[in-house]
Amino acid sequence: MNPPNSHPSNPIHKAVMAAQDPKIKTPKRVRFKLPTDEVEVEQKEKPDNHEINKTAVIVGSVAVVGLLYVSGAF
Repeated sequence: MNPPNSHPSNPIHKAVMAAQDPKIKTPKRVRFKLPTDEVEVEQKEKPDNHEINKTAVIVGSVAVVGLLYVSGAF
């Protein structure tokens, strides 16, 4: 037995064992894409009407409270 090749995770060991036993399947290679140097332009999502209305109510409320505070009502 050759000690460097005897570990089950060693590809040489797997190939030798697969050659000896046809029931053992060789592992499939996994392919993946490496990131490219190109920068993708992200499109911003358009806010829906609810968000626009909520922002308008908050800004309007702050403006009214500010005007009331300046006029001396508070």
